Amino acid sequence: KDADTTGFILDYCGLEDTLMLRYTRQDTYVSLACGCAVFATLDSVWCPFPQFIDSLEVLNAAVSTAQENHLKIYFHKPQ
Repeated sequence: KDADTTGFILDYCGLEDTLMLRYTRQDTYVSLACGCAVFATLDSVWCPFPQFIDSLEVLNAAVSTAQENHLKIYFHKPQ
Protein backbone atom coordinates (compact mmCIF):
# COMPACT_ATOMS: atom_id res chain seq x y z
CA LYS A 1 0.00 0.00 0.00
CA ASP A 2 1.00 3.57 -0.54
CA ALA A 3 2.10 5.62 2.42
CA ASP A 4 0.40 8.86 3.38
CA THR A 5 2.02 11.94 4.86
CA THR A 6 0.46 14.60 7.04
CA GLY A 7 1.83 17.52 8.99
CA PHE A 8 0.93 19.42 12.13
CA ILE A 9 2.08 22.95 12.89
CA LEU A 10 2.97 23.42 16.56
CA ASP A 11 3.27 26.94 17.96
CA TYR A 12 5.26 27.89 21.07
CA CYS A 13 5.80 31.54 21.99
CA GLY A 14 5.50 32.62 18.37
CA LEU A 15 7.89 29.96 17.04
CA GLU A 16 6.49 27.29 14.73
CA ASP A 17 7.64 23.73 14.18
CA THR A 18 6.10 21.37 11.67
CA LEU A 19 5.70 17.78 12.82
CA MET A 20 5.54 15.42 9.85
CA LEU A 21 4.11 11.88 10.00
CA ARG A 22 4.44 9.25 7.30
CA TYR A 23 2.09 6.33 7.79
CA THR A 24 0.51 3.38 6.03
CA ARG A 25 -3.24 2.79 6.33
CA GLN A 26 -4.77 -0.66 6.69
CA ASP A 27 -8.51 -1.32 6.35
CA THR A 28 -9.47 -3.92 8.94
CA TYR A 29 -12.75 -5.78 9.25
CA VAL A 30 -14.04 -5.44 12.82
CA SER A 31 -17.46 -7.12 12.78
CA LEU A 32 -20.72 -7.26 10.87
CA ALA A 33 -22.22 -4.65 13.21
CA CYS A 34 -19.23 -2.30 13.19
CA GLY A 35 -17.99 -2.85 9.67
CA CYS A 36 -14.43 -1.82 8.90
CA ALA A 37 -11.98 0.38 10.76
CA VAL A 38 -8.87 2.05 9.43
CA PHE A 39 -5.70 1.43 11.42
CA ALA A 40 -2.33 2.96 10.68
CA THR A 41 1.33 2.18 11.11
CA LEU A 42 3.73 5.06 11.65
CA ASP A 43 6.57 4.62 9.17
CA SER A 44 8.51 7.73 10.13
CA VAL A 45 8.18 11.01 12.01
CA TRP A 46 10.34 14.10 11.60
CA CYS A 47 10.57 17.82 12.09
CA PRO A 48 12.18 19.39 8.98
CA PHE A 49 13.45 22.66 10.50
CA PRO A 50 13.22 22.39 14.29
CA GLN A 51 12.86 25.57 16.33
CA PHE A 52 11.89 24.13 19.71
CA ILE A 53 11.42 20.39 19.09
CA ASP A 54 14.56 18.58 20.25
CA SER A 55 13.71 15.02 19.18
CA LEU A 56 10.89 12.59 18.47
CA GLU A 57 10.40 9.04 19.69
CA VAL A 58 7.90 6.53 18.30
CA LEU A 59 6.59 4.58 21.29
CA ASN A 60 4.16 2.37 19.40
CA ALA A 61 4.08 2.44 15.59
CA ALA A 62 0.79 0.51 15.35
CA VAL A 63 -1.99 3.08 15.70
CA SER A 64 -5.12 1.08 16.40
CA THR A 65 -6.55 2.83 19.44
CA ALA A 66 -6.68 6.30 20.95
CA GLN A 67 -6.04 4.76 24.38
CA GLU A 68 -2.28 4.41 23.88
CA ASN A 69 0.63 6.78 23.56
CA HIS A 70 2.21 6.49 20.14
CA LEU A 71 4.65 9.37 19.94
CA LYS A 72 6.77 11.27 22.43
CA ILE A 73 7.94 14.80 21.57
CA TYR A 74 10.95 16.21 23.39
CA PHE A 75 11.31 19.98 23.56
CA HIS A 76 14.15 22.31 24.33
CA LYS A 77 13.77 25.94 25.30
CA PRO A 78 14.41 28.23 22.36
CA GLN A 79 17.26 30.71 22.64
